[in-house]
Amino acid sequence: AGASGTSAKTVNGGITLDKGARLSGEVTSVNGNLTLNDGAEAKAVSSINGTIIINDAVVNQDIATVDGDITLNGHTRIQGNIRVHNLPPDTVQAERPPPVVIIGPGATVQGKLRFEHSAKLYVSDKATVGPIEGATPITFSGDKPLL
Repeated sequence: AGASGTSAKTVNGGITLDKGARLSGEVTSVNGNLTLNDGAEAKAVSSINGTIIINDAVVNQDIATVDGDITLNGHTRIQGNIRVHNLPPDTVQAERPPPVVIIGPGATVQGKLRFEHSAKLYVSDKATVGPIEGATPITFSGDKPLL
């Protein structure tokens, strides 16, 4: 909580920015989970396979993943885009369900939500999102979607 720095990177471990932590750069992982809580702020957040959870925090630019789930809770504000990238063409991937992206009540995504491969997108009827490309949103009421 309250920490500041330039960036945070990991391969398999998780990273959590707690209350009021600020990074002027990116939070990135390959397989590790990334969490920003209560007033934390980072320039950008990306993970290839890890889960990204943003709780009442701010991302000043983009969130990106290839195959990880993304959940935005509370009054989270994403000032850029959310992008689900394609895997490189020579990558072999084990069978797994598509990523799940949940935009919860009170959350705001100011940019585009762009999906380059199949994903499940759930958007609260109390969330604000920009244009959506490549996915059909499933609208939900209440705190969480029924998955």
